[in-house]
Amino acid sequence: MDRRHLLGAALLGAGAAATGKSPASAGAPRSKALDPHGYARALRPVDAVAPAGRTVDLSDVPEWRLRPIDLPERYANARFSATDHRGTLFGTFLLPMAEQQLDHRDGIVVWRQGRCTEISIPGYITPYLRDANRHGQAVYTANAARPGASIRHGADVSFLLRPGRPPQLIPPLSANGEVSVQSINDAGIISGTADGQWVTWSIDRLDRPTIHPAPARGGAANCFIDNDGTLVGTQVNSFDTGMVYDAYRMQQDMSRWLPAGEGEVVQAYGVANGLAICRYESPADFRALTWDRAGQVTYIDGMETPMKVNRDGLVAGYPAAGSGILLWQGGRHVGRVAGSDSRVVSVFGLSDRGELIGQCGEPNGKYRPAMWTAH
Repeated sequence: MDRRHLLGAALLGAGAAATGKSPASAGAPRSKALDPHGYARALRPVDAVAPAGRTVDLSDVPEWRLRPIDLPERYANARFSATDHRGTLFGTFLLPMAEQQLDHRDGIVVWRQGRCTEISIPGYITPYLRDANRHGQAVYTANAARPGASIRHGADVSFLLRPGRPPQLIPPLSANGEVSVQSINDAGIISGTADGQWVTWSIDRLDRPTIHPAPARGGAANCFIDNDGTLVGTQVNSFDTGMVYDAYRMQQDMSRWLPAGEGEVVQAYGVANGLAICRYESPADFRALTWDRAGQVTYIDGMETPMKVNRDGLVAGYPAAGSGILLWQGGRHVGRVAGSDSRVVSVFGLSDRGELIGQCGEPNGKYRPAMWTAH
């Protein structure tokens, strides 16, 4: 990888994102552009080299309990990856072979207390539920399996799901453009990327996106939104120095930059209640870290990749050694799910009620939806 093209995570206190409205001064759905060289220099919020990781003894960390998800056999292969934090799960499943077509192989399933609602999505394949909010509004991505007036075949597309309504396409910014959403907050503001930019949409005005330019000169890799409107995302950095040290302001709100050092990568994975989770990579190390509102960075020993974080600061991710799932909160490991070569476990979702959602491998090689809790 060219070291001039590094990934860094940016934390943006975006007032426009919180409301879903475009800045009045812009006169168009676009946030004020940022000049990387026009702002005062500030201390870099992370050391150039991450502290050495410590060997972690997990023998005393409690094992979380498996809670089977009661499902009809039709949805036995479902992958649930989003929750409304009130007991509803959103996921996808593979249609039976007899029902599959070239442009219709998958469906969406919404589960609540043993009852399933199926949503058909002909014309789109490989869907993935990205996120849901407390109002049961969810967002998902897919690939277009048949060309449309403004969508090319194979393009990344995104949809909004609302209770009692069919899926609603989030329009691309340009002809044949692509849209990849990552999250939706409780105010109904969706965040994601489109045409290499950070973008937010209000569920009531999907045709009026707000573009949020970031300090980096490269393209956007992902973008997550917190309930207060804060954006956390990843930009491909193309500064000649390969390093970024500046703090930025966007409108009246503080923007911070968590840069990658020479030969490093820092990539955002999500945010909840002010706590962002990121993955740090260097030629010799991979480490999960958290990044709070004050700019404090905390490395999570023993965790390589953080997958989800909830409003209570509970982080679920994959361990640096071995298999399984680790759970971390407030500076300590609070739980684990054991895995092995014959029992592969995966995490796709984490509710504010402390429910870990994923899949568990079976001896026959199949994967079943699973939920784990502390008690």
